Amino acid sequence: MSENNKPTPQNEEVDLGQIFVYIEKLFKKLGALISKLFGFLMYALGKLVVFLFLIINVIAKHFIIIGLAGVLGFAIPYLLDKTSKKQYRASMLIKQNYNTGNVLYSNISRLNNLAEAADSINLSKELNLSIDKVVNLTEFSISGLRNKNQLLEEYTRYIKEMDSIDKPSFDSYLRNVDLSSSSIQNITVTSMSPNIYDDLSESIITSINKSPFFLNEKGETIENIKNEIKITQDIINKSDSLQVKYFEILNKYYGAYENSDNSRQSTLNLNLANNKDKINTKEFELFQIQQNNKQKLNELQAQLLRKQNIIELQKDFESPTLVSNNYKDLKFKIPVISMLIVLLFFVLRSLSVRKYIKEYGSKEKLLE
Repeated sequence: MSENNKPTPQNEEVDLGQIFVYIEKLFKKLGALISKLFGFLMYALGKLVVFLFLIINVIAKHFIIIGLAGVLGFAIPYLLDKTSKKQYRASMLIKQNYNTGNVLYSNISRLNNLAEAADSINLSKELNLSIDKVVNLTEFSISGLRNKNQLLEEYTRYIKEMDSIDKPSFDSYLRNVDLSSSSIQNITVTSMSPNIYDDLSESIITSINKSPFFLNEKGETIENIKNEIKITQDIINKSDSLQVKYFEILNKYYGAYENSDNSRQSTLNLNLANNKDKINTKEFELFQIQQNNKQKLNELQAQLLRKQNIIELQKDFESPTLVSNNYKDLKFKIPVISMLIVLLFFVLRSLSVRKYIKEYGSKEKLLE
């Protein structure tokens, strides 16, 4: 007999009948489980319907008491809203001409502390306003304004300057960015009178501008700018003298000579500007340096004008808006909560919860 014709072992034979028996048992168990689950759901649904009927019955029996609880819950915050003092809020925009954001924030914080402490005398001195006006001030706050594009540019520069491999995300940077250095700042004032905001912006700006720290910072900065203007003006004057000496030579190649100083200057500038790609002389370099210095002088003079004020008004207070208090929301929340509490009390009483508490809420039951 050939060795390839070996009989199949019995343990390798598949008993299909046994598999069908297992499948049948599995479906029976699954059916029983579904039947129990369905029975539980029907039981719970039935109890829920009974409980809803119980609640309706309680409401019908104690409708007046539940309604009175709702009315009382509405009346309390309503009266508080009517009797409480109204508060108004408005904002102004200022521009910082110095990098002194932290000190500016400190000044606004001091004004806020005086307002919260109701120290009308010192607040009146700080703002140079009458006590009758400042007594209505309740809060000062300040926040920097920067749009998303500006913050994204700052974030990009910040990432480039970092040596660390683990660099923060843009959202993380936004949460930790210091907005006190922003050029534009928003100052918000809260008051109990809508008529306090006339001339208030001028008083705030004057109060900040007369700060000793700011005055010292302003004096040093203006002195430095004036010195730089003087140096730049001297350089321009010397350049003008040299230009006169060079003019006769340049005029021979680039323009007709006239005795008028204005004509000579315009002719020189015109020819140098039109031929700057063709000449490469020390005279032309001098001309370029002179133009740069004149531009720098204009920028320094504009900067000196800006630095005369520590901060300046960009947008005055608009019409103040009424600050909504919490009582308005409570007028709708408290009545609902009050009625639910009363309803729950009567439902629990109907279920004889007190009897079960007396019966099972004892130390003896706990130690059994």
